[in-house]
Amino acid sequence: MRRKEREIRDKNEVERILAEADVLFLAMNDSNAPYIVPVNFVGRGGAIYIHSAVEGKKIELIEKDPRVSFCCVVGVEIAPPDDPAVACGFSTKYRSVVGCGVARIVTDSAEREKALAVLVEKYKKSPPPEGGFKFNERALAIMAVIKIEVEEMRGKGN
Repeated sequence: MRRKEREIRDKNEVERILAEADVLFLAMNDSNAPYIVPVNFVGRGGAIYIHSAVEGKKIELIEKDPRVSFCCVVGVEIAPPDDPAVACGFSTKYRSVVGCGVARIVTDSAEREKALAVLVEKYKKSPPPEGGFKFNERALAIMAVIKIEVEEMRGKGN
């Protein structure tokens, strides 16, 4: 990182950024150029979980090459210059997390349901009901869960 003073080294702060972010941009290797898509996600225990349809370009690319990169950003604020006549004096304040890892399709049904439960909890913004969330068998049949084992991750803020 070029600006070391902006690096977020505190692992708990990096985890807070992941928890606060609504969208993660997932980059995969394609033959001509990187392929990147925005996804809903949740970070848990050194891994990132996302859900997907069971078929499509994202699944095909992960099966071909499981190495991925990701990024999420929160708290974006454009800061104008003190002197409005200065054209290039703007700056952007934000906190972000970037990283890379290895993605795999989760096949274990218990791990799939646990990952889906924490995804639902994050976006529903409430704890699961007593007895846990119920998942429709038809929906589960057409939904994949992808686990990214994080190899490297760092935060940045200003």
